[in-house]
Amino acid sequence: MRTRTLSIAVVLALFGCQRNEPRPEPATTTKTAVAAPKLDAPTDVHGITVTFRADGMVALQGRDQFGGAIDTVYENVEFFRKALPALERSLTAEQSTGLRDLQPPAGR
Repeated sequence: MRTRTLSIAVVLALFGCQRNEPRPEPATTTKTAVAAPKLDAPTDVHGITVTFRADGMVALQGRDQFGGAIDTVYENVEFFRKALPALERSLTAEQSTGLRDLQPPAGR
């Protein structure tokens, strides 16, 4: 009988602790409109320079959140978009959001 009373007390104590914890606030995101870059004109995205080339290639240069160099060229916008999940592993949140929000020039 004493073990059951102790078990109930432990369970009630656990529920009591969780009930008094503050609820996490929902994440707020603010989207800013990103102007479409011009062809062959470098666009800075929080320390990463993105260039949509006239031949369809997308060039990235800059530094990731760990200070590592980013210097790569993608064959086209589709390859660039598909590479973002892997690339984002080393980017800051601002860089990641900026690259995702970046729209290629019209006709790309």
